[in-house]
Amino acid sequence: MSTVLILNLPYIVDKNLNQVLALQNYRFLFITKEKKIQDDQCPENCQQKPIRNSFFRLFFCMVFLFRNRKKIHHVEIYPGGRLSFVFLILVKSFGCKNVIIERGDIHYAGIKSNKLPFFGKYDAFTCIAIKLSYRFASSIWYKERAFLNYDLTSMKCNVISMS
Repeated sequence: MSTVLILNLPYIVDKNLNQVLALQNYRFLFITKEKKIQDDQCPENCQQKPIRNSFFRLFFCMVFLFRNRKKIHHVEIYPGGRLSFVFLILVKSFGCKNVIIERGDIHYAGIKSNKLPFFGKYDAFTCIAIKLSYRFASSIWYKERAFLNYDLTSMKCNVISMS
């Protein structure tokens, strides 16, 4: 069974489990900061690994990628954090397919577009990490159709949209 590794999500909520329930042929591993739902609320093909310390989260991810890189189908990285670009570099260094999951972070990071205003939600370091993540990702997955209206031709990667 192939594994989908999900990184940089602060915690799992019910809406994150829809994908897990729909794709029963895959094993999902969420490496998060904290635990909001109990293990018995997760489907059988889902596992959460809450690690509060950023360094230990990176170290665990590195060890997991080293041991399991042949079994990983792809890695999903949520860009809304300082570690997004570090995770992307780590995933790329192990040769894994990677996808940045767009859920509004691009809107708040101030990425230049004539259709996209800057709201300044993130500090400068986080904005840089988000911009670099979008720039160097293999693919960007837009979870909402409205994000396709953004003129982001400067991001030279594949665009995946949920219909």
